[in-house]
Amino acid sequence: MLHKIKPCIKCGATERYKDGRCKPCSRSSGAIRRNLNRETARATSAEWRKNNPERQKAMTAAWRKSNPEKVKAVHAVWHQLNKEKENAKSAAWSKANLEKKVAYNAAWRIANIEKARYTGRMGRQNRRAREKGKLSKDLGYRLFELQKGKCACCHVKLEKYHLDHIMPLALDGANADSNIQLLCPTCNLEKHAKHPIDFMQSRGFLL
Repeated sequence: MLHKIKPCIKCGATERYKDGRCKPCSRSSGAIRRNLNRETARATSAEWRKNNPERQKAMTAAWRKSNPEKVKAVHAVWHQLNKEKENAKSAAWSKANLEKKVAYNAAWRIANIEKARYTGRMGRQNRRAREKGKLSKDLGYRLFELQKGKCACCHVKLEKYHLDHIMPLALDGANADSNIQLLCPTCNLEKHAKHPIDFMQSRGFLL
């Protein structure tokens, strides 16, 4: 004869553990206890941080120092989610601290002269042809690698280079990555706004 299990007086379920406890009620009680424990832990942690600001600051600084990649990843995600807020905050700070901003920018340009030159060139290119598209920030670096550090026209080693529109903007060329090459200053100044075929023919490369 099968033993009949009495339903739980709380929930009416008939699922029982071997010791007779109702399974649904036990699971529910466990979840409640865990949630209470979490809330208690959060409150205790918040109280400790409030009473120990210097120790909390030191611990946070030590963790940041030991986990630079995690910090960088967290900051990147936060900045991406709060881009407008960050831009507004940065603009407000710059407006209120104009002298500091100018001094900081000047110091950065001195310490990063090559990057500053490159960034300036890209900015001028994009401002001049904004309505026709925008160039990637790392385009110069990528083209330098693709061209193996040589001028696309005369193949000399590039000590300095110009970003040249293969099809000039004056001839309705696009301000796009695919329409850019690196030329040495001499070739770029000679090419100016000439059609690429006409220019190469003048150099004797094309019939």
